[in-house]
Amino acid sequence: MTTGPRSTTCHAGGVLPLRDFNPRRRLPLFTLLLIAANVLVFVFVQPGAFHQPVPTSQETNDEATFLYENAVVPCELTHLKPLSPSLEARCSGARVGPDDTAPFFPRKNVALSVLASMFLHANWVHLIGNMWFLWVFGDNVEDRFGRLPYLAFYLVSGIVATLGQVVLSPDSVIPVLGASGAIAGVLGAYLVTYPRAKVIAIDGWTALAAYVPPRERRGIVLIDPPFEAPGEFERLAEQLAAAHRKWATGIYLLWYPIKEIAETERFARRVAMLGVPKILRAEVRVAVRQDKSLIGSGLLLVNPPWKLETELQSLLPALATVLGRDREGAARLDWLTAEK
Repeated sequence: MTTGPRSTTCHAGGVLPLRDFNPRRRLPLFTLLLIAANVLVFVFVQPGAFHQPVPTSQETNDEATFLYENAVVPCELTHLKPLSPSLEARCSGARVGPDDTAPFFPRKNVALSVLASMFLHANWVHLIGNMWFLWVFGDNVEDRFGRLPYLAFYLVSGIVATLGQVVLSPDSVIPVLGASGAIAGVLGAYLVTYPRAKVIAIDGWTALAAYVPPRERRGIVLIDPPFEAPGEFERLAEQLAAAHRKWATGIYLLWYPIKEIAETERFARRVAMLGVPKILRAEVRVAVRQDKSLIGSGLLLVNPPWKLETELQSLLPALATVLGRDREGAARLDWLTAEK
């Protein structure tokens, strides 16, 4: 949880490391510099649209323009040239693409975009989560490796993670960004070098019960369970009811995967019967299958911000069109419960 003078953002559904009992021998200079670099890039280099919890349509366009101009795009790295109308059509699988090879951003360096992507983040939650993990675990890895080898290891880990993403999705035209790959390398090094270190962590569900309501009495709670254990849908509904009883005016975002339509419909009916008002349901499906694989995702929004419904009415169908496979994309936006 991060708090400020005006609002609170709480992320429930995972495990957050608070600290480790592993004293270091010297100041983690490069860890601090990496954290500072990531924060400075996000605040001063990335457009202000990335700082907004609910960007407008124009701000969303600004985000996309910045990412395609600076972040790594797997299709570009596969073909070693910037994206153009014809290359985009080729990577998207279009039968007849436009005969236009002029790049959208001709000055873009595809190789350098791999490095640039490691210092870009989608939003404040993405940035703070990554930097917190780097702070908790990076200092000891830097202590063990030495400063320059640690920096090299960090950068190589990020590059390898990006290349792995390209191997998995070589024709994707969706930008890849974030320091998660590099920090995953740091976490792996920590586990290998300090297998017996003690780490204190707090479960996201425990944090939800402990920190709601926040002192500021305004903010957003993102509940993003891993859905790796049975009963996650039931627990999600129960935790929402409990949190809402304590803080009825908070904004709650509940993410869930769509694998079986019947299962998500049962979940929606369960939530609608909780007695919680103002619940907006937003879903995007990219395929229609019956094999229990992921075909989309949904978000329940309790007390959604004003005008968000209007924005989603245009954004969700566009997302379904772009992400849909074989024209099977679909979007849904409706109210599970109305305002009392």
